[in-house]
Amino acid sequence: LENISDIKVPSCDPSILSYRLSLQRSIIGYPLHSRMTSNQYMNLENDMRAVLSNCSFYPLGTIHQLKGLLKKSPSGEEALRKYFLHIDDNDDDGIKDEQTQFFIASGGSNFWPLGRSTWAAPREGFNSIQIRINQIDHLEIIRNFSPSEPLLAVIQEIISFLNEIEQKLKTLDGNLTYLKTMNIGTGLRITGVMEVPNSVNFKMIRVAEVADSFSLRINGKGGNHLSEADNRIEISNRITFGIGEADILFQFFEGLKNLISLKQSLEVDHVRFSLKT
Repeated sequence: LENISDIKVPSCDPSILSYRLSLQRSIIGYPLHSRMTSNQYMNLENDMRAVLSNCSFYPLGTIHQLKGLLKKSPSGEEALRKYFLHIDDNDDDGIKDEQTQFFIASGGSNFWPLGRSTWAAPREGFNSIQIRINQIDHLEIIRNFSPSEPLLAVIQEIISFLNEIEQKLKTLDGNLTYLKTMNIGTGLRITGVMEVPNSVNFKMIRVAEVADSFSLRINGKGGNHLSEADNRIEISNRITFGIGEADILFQFFEGLKNLISLKQSLEVDHVRFSLKT
């Protein structure tokens, strides 16, 4: 990730509550989800769990196996909500995001919940880190962080995790490593959670125009990971492949700054209208 330090992160606006950065990797030696057998799911899960258990960061978190969490219990339901994709073929409530819908349609949820695990290390406040096995991709690192945390530090931590995992993969099996996607991108997704006052109608054509200009997607109040009652929206990049990781981040934060300016101008307009009436 070159030139990450040049990206300007709008950390001063109080309406930005948190960020979530995810980076996906495929493992050489295993096919795409739609072509994986049940044995391959279990073998990859076992391989990755063995790799993670030998990493220096492993004691800082806890490994959760999806199959063992399906029994109804308060702690199990909380772990399901926090650490795994929302996959339920009988659920038609429409809360799945486009990425998850495509994942299911393309066969990514085959043999669910077999072979799925997540290592998670909760931290204070919004901050946390997860490593998901056999969900959106063979491997996915998710880092939640607050606006006050330097982006470069977050990126460096993720890279250090990936480097250690890759070294352990090579130790476990000389043929196991990451799929080198080179200049086509590596599945990076950045999401920002923004608080939107009730007085501001944020679902306007102007907002859509700003989002389209920077290839952003806006999920309305509630979002993919939020309660419908919350006055918050999620903003994320639409494109994850065919573009460099640094370019994804640059576009996201430039677009976010424009959305913040638009929100502030809408708030000013609302105050002026209220004073007139």
